[in-house]
Order: sequence, then C-alpha cells, then structure tokens
Amino acid sequence: MDYDLLPLLPPWYAEVLDYQQICQTEEQQFAALANEITAVAQNFFFQTMDESAVTQWEQIFGILANPQAETLEFRQSRLLNRMSSRPPYTIWFLYQKLDELIGPGQWKVNMDYPNYTLYIESTAKNQSYATEVAYTINKIKPAHLEYHIIHQVTTTSTIYTGIAARQGDRYQLRPLNCGPLRRDPVRVGMVMRQADKIIVKQVTKS
Repeated sequence: MDYDLLPLLPPWYAEVLDYQQICQTEEQQFAALANEITAVAQNFFFQTMDESAVTQWEQIFGILANPQAETLEFRQSRLLNRMSSRPPYTIWFLYQKLDELIGPGQWKVNMDYPNYTLYIESTAKNQSYATEVAYTINKIKPAHLEYHIIHQVTTTSTIYTGIAARQGDRYQLRPLNCGPLRRDPVRVGMVMRQADKIIVKQVTKS
C-alpha cells in the first residue's frame, strides 16, 4: 500500500524541509497502523494468528508451550486441534484428526476388537506432533481401550548401526555386520543405557 503523503499536499509544501520530515514520520505511523489492522483480522483465525494471540489462547486451554522447541505453525495447529475436539467421537473422527495432524496417507490404524487394543502407525513430522497425536487419542478414546503408537521415519540416507560401548569417559561406536538394509521405515525409539551398552528400544504408549 502506498503511504506517500507529500504528493497529497499543495505543490509549494513539497520543497519545505519541515513538511518533508513530518510526512516521513506520518508515513511510518500509517504503515504501523495498517499492520496492526491486518494483525487484528489475522488473529480471528488460528491458522494466521501471531505469537501473542497464540500465547493468549494457550493460556485459555492451559497449554504450557515451549517456544524454543515448538514452531509457531505447530502451536497454531495444536490450538485448532484442541478447539475442534468435541464429541461425539467415532473412528471416523479419529481418521479426520490423524489427517489433520499427520497428513493423509501418513498413518495406518489397526483395531484389535477382541483385545480392545488400538494400533496406530504414524510418520509424525516431529516429536511435538507425535505428542499432540498421543494427547488427542488419549482424550477421545474410550476408557477401556488400550492403544499403542508406533512412530516411523522414512529415510533414504545411509544408516550406520552398531553398539556404543563405554571406555572410561568415552563412548565408542562398534559396527555390527547386519548385511544390507532394506528400504523399510526406520522405527524411532529411545536410547537407554544398560550396563556398558547403549540399547535402542522402540517407544510405545498405552
């Protein structure tokens, strides 16, 4: 938007230094006002909220955010997810939430009805999205239903496998001869120290 005010004045004012400075100052004020008006309109929607508006809504929902680890895009998505999570809850509602949080075609759901167990395989973008998926499922699932989440990451990079053994104050990675790796998804797990070895265990939540 054009905020050039000097041409709007009579021509004889254009050569006066005082009016030039006044117009420059007012142009900055008009630009700031326009940005504030735009921000007010954008803050009506979770997808376009700025950080200050997101922070206010997080306080309403009782969310303790971590701006250092969570992006503004994720915080907007989390608010939208919390606002739209309303009963009744059905399996189709779960599919819809997984599409919104993870993405269409990026998850798989298997229901073991005889054992009342729900299995979900997902490729969540990062740990923040994975945590929100777990929160959503725990909120909408029936109380008697057990669930397990398997987070996967697909990569085409070279993967080195081995055992990290501690020697003094150092950890040395010793390679394992596992043969060629297939192009399967790599399951994300947690690293746990056990005796003198570092063991990677698959993470599940129930």
